[in-house]
Amino acid sequence: MTDLAASRENGRLAEEAAFRARQASARMRRRLLPIAGVAGLIGLWALLVYVLKVPPFVAPSPQLVAVTLVTKFDVLMTNLLPTAIEAIAGFLLGNLAAIVIATAFVHKKSLEQAFFPVVVLINTIPVVAKAPILVLLLGNGMEPKIAIAALICFF
Repeated sequence: MTDLAASRENGRLAEEAAFRARQASARMRRRLLPIAGVAGLIGLWALLVYVLKVPPFVAPSPQLVAVTLVTKFDVLMTNLLPTAIEAIAGFLLGNLAAIVIATAFVHKKSLEQAFFPVVVLINTIPVVAKAPILVLLLGNGMEPKIAIAALICFF
């Protein structure tokens, strides 16, 4: 191999090594920056709770949240499945209703003109006001929770 060819090969290898180093650095940054961001937010939360002397019933410290998570883990896991079912069912129901109604509104302008004001009216009522009504109508089981989740997803 000539000196010129060896020089080019060394240059190409150096460029490739530099490229791989930049890729490794970017990969590391993509992993560490979110971790640093979350740690910073938790630190800020702890600092604000401590400095402002916020009572635990208003905003507990991260340490208290972690302790409660460990001590009440069995209760949390017991309630995980029903909560997930309610959330997923509400999501599916709300999105299905929204797609069906939006499709009907697009294809039948008279339906849109007749019922769009009703939809807007329902949307102006806060969820906090709708929730007790749904509990009275649907009972105290999963149904009102699914309906609330569906309403939130619908709009």
